Amino acid sequence: MDSALQMHVELRELWSAHLRHTGRYGSPAARRLLQAASDGARSEAERLLVKLLRAAGITGWRTNYPVGGYEVDVAFPASKIAIETDGWTLSARIRAEIAKRW
Repeated sequence: MDSALQMHVELRELWSAHLRHTGRYGSPAARRLLQAASDGARSEAERLLVKLLRAAGITGWRTNYPVGGYEVDVAFPASKIAIETDGWTLSARIRAEIAKRW
């Protein structure tokens, strides 16, 4: 599921596929993953960050926020803070472009 979300497959498309296969092996686990992804997080690391932000009562953040033609995992737009949770998956060129546009 994470790979599909990272390739910009829409969550509603994944839900549709899931509902066509309800009752099959793995369906309950797939439902839990889809529910966890409903906040916009596209990986386990992003879901953990979102969970921690919520638990701490931190507000003002958005997932998959557009910056300079790219999307950062979590952003605090008012403060112009971007958080990438998946390590160095972005190339140096993309990171530089995001930094330049913010």
